[in-house]
Amino acid sequence: MERIIGIDIDGVITDETGRYQRNIWHHYLCEYLGKEVNKQEDIYNIYHAYDIDKSVIDKFLKNNLTNIYEDLIPLEGVQEVLRELKKKSFKIILITAREEKYREVTKRWLSYYNISYDKLVHREDKVPYAKKEGIKLFIEDDQSNAEEFKRNGIDVILFDKKHNRDTDIINDAFRVENWKQAKDIIYKHFDLKKKCG
Repeated sequence: MERIIGIDIDGVITDETGRYQRNIWHHYLCEYLGKEVNKQEDIYNIYHAYDIDKSVIDKFLKNNLTNIYEDLIPLEGVQEVLRELKKKSFKIILITAREEKYREVTKRWLSYYNISYDKLVHREDKVPYAKKEGIKLFIEDDQSNAEEFKRNGIDVILFDKKHNRDTDIINDAFRVENWKQAKDIIYKHFDLKKKCG
């Protein structure tokens, strides 16, 4: 079996809390507004998470997305796991919902942090592209994307987040908190043996 794996970027490769000890999106929004604001609901969609006018959120994103994407740090262990997968002849395809206009900032970030991959794809509708590429396993944090992968016969490792715990489609055995756990599932899925130590 060809070893093709798909991986989301934000919340899977990136650590959205590491640098500031709180969610980076929340941090930047509070800085932008010049005050602390409370989330109305702890959900993924920034437009629904806060009781803030859509036009304010639009302006915030327009003025801050590049800085946020540059300021993120990688999740612990991701570089090592992806390097190891490349040594085992995996084809690693990163599929992100980031807009295409952020391709260069994304590529610079991936290069700066030595993230191993073969292809970078920017598209919101990830499943059709994943199927076209023959991806057998996708690593995601968005619940609706994960469910869509499962409905289309692609197994999913779901990075556990508050916003993705309301699903019956994703088996808890495929829910992870870190890259060590993700690696264990990848190895089982592709019937590989782990190195000792």
